[in-house]
Formats: sequence, C-alpha cells, structure tokens
Amino acid sequence: MKSATKRTLRRTTRRTAKRIGAGGIALLILFLAVGAAAGFAAGFLLARGDGITLADSATIYLTPGGTYRLSDLTTEARATFLGRDVSDRVTVTATMPLAEDGDTFVASPGEFSIVYRCDAFLLSPDGVTRVVRVVVPADPEVSHG
Repeated sequence: MKSATKRTLRRTTRRTAKRIGAGGIALLILFLAVGAAAGFAAGFLLARGDGITLADSATIYLTPGGTYRLSDLTTEARATFLGRDVSDRVTVTATMPLAEDGDTFVASPGEFSIVYRCDAFLLSPDGVTRVVRVVVPADPEVSHG
C-alpha cells in the first residue's frame, strides 16, 4: 500500500473512532461477540447429528488361515454432515496385509482395523474404526464376542 493511502486510512479511522466514541466502540465489540457466539451455537446445533454410522457390528471375528475379501468385510457406512447425506464421500482403509489385487488377504492371528473416513468432517478426520480380530475358534474371547 502506498504511504499516502496509509495516511488517509489512518486519518479516516481516527475520525470515525472520534465520531463513534468509546461507547459506540464498546457496543460494536459487544455486537461482534454476540454474533460470534450465536454463530458458534448455531453451528454446534446443526452439526449435532453429524458422523459416520456403520450398518453392522464394529467388531468382526475371523478364523486364521481363511481367505477373505476386504470388500466382503466392509459394511455400509452412512455419513451425515450438517443434516445432509454425504455417504458417497466415505473412504475405506485397512491395516491388514492385502494381496496385490488390493482386496484379498489370508487371515493370520492378530487384530486389524478397517477405518471409515469422510472428507466432509474437516475438524474430525479420525473416522470410525471397525476391528477385525483373527482368533483361533477355541479362544474364550470369541465365545464372549
């Protein structure tokens, strides 16, 4: 900005501040604060039901040695953002070692994750995790699952 323009801007700002006075400035700040609080509250209320919901159980138990397809283990995920359905924006990632086709894996004992994320949730990018437990059928954890 040119220095002449800066001087004019400063002069105009000072004149306006003198015309409004301290009470007017305080009132302006009060209106800004109330507006910001109202906007925050409205956003909070609108986003209250937002999130990702899985159609099936959050935990799956598999038998070691079996061959499974990731596409068969994923479940329908509904995503809602500000009251709108954004399920088409859900992405799925998995921690299990997949074959070259990117879909098949041979289950080895352990715990893996299938994570559902939606890029609409900018402030909450963690997503929802579905746990895949590969355990021997005689394991007591399976009977309690």
